[in-house]
Amino acid sequence: MNKFILLTFGLLSIATITTSIQLHCAYYTRTSNFYAIKGVYTCQIQGVNSQDSHDALVTGTHRIDKSNSDVIGIWDSNGRLETFPRGLGEVFENLIAFYISGGNIKEIHQEDLKPYPNMVALVFDGSKIEVIERGLFDYNPYLEAVVFDSKMIRHISSNAFDNLSNLKYLILSGCASARVIDNRDEVKNEIERVKPLCEEYVETAQASTISRRIYSEKLTEASCSASDCFEMNEKIEYLSKKVINLDEKYNSLAQTVNNLLITIGNLESALRHPK
Repeated sequence: MNKFILLTFGLLSIATITTSIQLHCAYYTRTSNFYAIKGVYTCQIQGVNSQDSHDALVTGTHRIDKSNSDVIGIWDSNGRLETFPRGLGEVFENLIAFYISGGNIKEIHQEDLKPYPNMVALVFDGSKIEVIERGLFDYNPYLEAVVFDSKMIRHISSNAFDNLSNLKYLILSGCASARVIDNRDEVKNEIERVKPLCEEYVETAQASTISRRIYSEKLTEASCSASDCFEMNEKIEYLSKKVINLDEKYNSLAQTVNNLLITIGNLESALRHPK
């Protein structure tokens, strides 16, 4: 139980951290459809810089007769982003599509997506994201396409897609694989198939890291003599090692079970869709 509490605490803490960045855009209109969207006028990210308070959030020159209000898509095809940009809705008020390829984005949270209530497509074509958290899409009910095409996905909350009644494109890889193109009924079937494969995995290593950080912070804040603090630190170090040892054993067992569930899921899928 403690691990679940600590993990939740860690996710909530991380979700409040934002990075101030400046994007340089090259603007163009996509001639091909992007899932269900036609004619996407796009900010193709050409550069990402740290932002001073007086800098513009976005720079770049629009095509003739176009402005910020015409931009409905953000494209990062070169993996320049390291965090999901939250403030773009203040610049591009009509954003409905995100395409992020590669890059170093490790986390995506409900607060990241909340500023984009009209989002229709969210695509991560390769990333380091490991968790699709509970309630991730609660503020994005119009999503029709969700893609997490990365083998890094280890956990998908059982209710992650509950709010998405329009979802008809779903591509997943990692703890389970799914690929559905323009088929709402099949999306619903795949979500139910994926749940047991991905909902049980818990990143215990992250929980132990958070617990050690909390212990350290408590020790730093404590009012104690040098000898008392030293003794407390030794106890914390000992307990931390015990936690790490338990985490490693749990992780090994969880991974074995996860692999078995993936194999079973793949067999069930093969039986339902024989070649």
